[in-house]
Amino acid sequence: MTKFISLAIVSGVLASSSFSQSSYGLSAGGGFYFPSSSLLRDAFGDSWTRISFSPGSSRSASGSRLDFDVQVISRDSNSNRLFIIAPTIGYSQALGNNQKGFVPYVAARVGPAFADYRISSISRRETLLNTNFEVGATLGNRFRSFGRYDAFGKRNGVDFSGFSINAEWLFASF
Repeated sequence: MTKFISLAIVSGVLASSSFSQSSYGLSAGGGFYFPSSSLLRDAFGDSWTRISFSPGSSRSASGSRLDFDVQVISRDSNSNRLFIIAPTIGYSQALGNNQKGFVPYVAARVGPAFADYRISSISRRETLLNTNFEVGATLGNRFRSFGRYDAFGKRNGVDFSGFSINAEWLFASF
């Protein structure tokens, strides 16, 4: 747990140092998560609807920049439960200029992930490593749609990795 807190603090400090580079704020969004593990699909279903509120950023600027993200995955079905929170930091690269409000981008991030789960006879709380890769586009300065792959470290025979399709709206910026 101490390792997780230390990594979260370092991620937060690095992310806060990038506030002056672009527009940041709070985002609300939704999407679908598709776990790659058959164990997770059997326990919780093939696709999971997601609703999110998180720190967000406008990707309308051109070029590359420091980027951060907080991913939360939560499921509860029968006696199975899963909660993962993963703050990550990395870089995003715009793939063009802000032509008519449309900016495609790619992003790659890494960071700790805290997992608390009970699946069948496996029940654990542990820290994992999360690496994610994202491809998307920003429309205007506030709306973005993206596909993302999250790779988590495998523990106790459980792999939390998966692909998601998401849309977010930056409703408050600073």
